[in-house]
Amino acid sequence: MALYHFSIKTISRSHGRSAVAAAAYRSGQKLEDDFYGLVHDYQRKKGVEFSQIFTPDGCDPRLKNRQYLWNYVEETEKRK
Repeated sequence: MALYHFSIKTISRSHGRSAVAAAAYRSGQKLEDDFYGLVHDYQRKKGVEFSQIFTPDGCDPRLKNRQYLWNYVEETEKRK
């Protein structure tokens, strides 16, 4: 029997964290962070079986690109 688990965690820039870095780690990919000017490379991470971005019909097709999506999120988030 399969068990389902779901958790949500906030990513706070005030603590030096980045949504781009978190997305790179969770997806096991290499992403460039435009806000901090860093490259987060987790391509050697093992255990990532599947990674996909789901978007609603009619949205900007660029949002299916993980690097564009998370850099856009970092750019538009203004809360401190």
